Amino acid sequence: MIENLTWALTPPYGFYFRVFFFQPGTGNLFNTSFTQVDGLGWAYESKPFKDSQNFRLDMPTAIKYNHIVLKSPLQPLSSQFEAWVMRYGRQLPAMNGVKASDTYDVTVIMQSQAQVPVSAWLCSRAYPVKASFEGINAENSGLVIETVELACNRIERKL
Repeated sequence: MIENLTWALTPPYGFYFRVFFFQPGTGNLFNTSFTQVDGLGWAYESKPFKDSQNFRLDMPTAIKYNHIVLKSPLQPLSSQFEAWVMRYGRQLPAMNGVKASDTYDVTVIMQSQAQVPVSAWLCSRAYPVKASFEGINAENSGLVIETVELACNRIERKL
């Protein structure tokens, strides 16, 4: 397979990634660039259980998916991603909860230097839960980094 060839010839560094947002109900699709993506994982929730010999075991009961953390330099409010995050923040108190029609399926595709996809994750029904800004300092002339956290219903590695 081409993925195996890519990893054999090129160590897993110097990669690029793309992040796509797709809204199944409307067909709305957009992509946005980020400098960092974290949280592509999950963990089992467990419950203590005693077996017939009175040994305590932690047995898995559910899967908890991490929040997806997206970081990028501050972008103009006119981008579709920024508009969605801001609109979501204004609507949430009035909505009294999350509506499936306001969520997006997020696809993160990691590409090699030759732009060959080497890995991909699908994060289903994602919605913003936190936004913050770092680096606002008048003494330093650095980039202002925006961090947005998304909760999601499921994370699956596709490639």
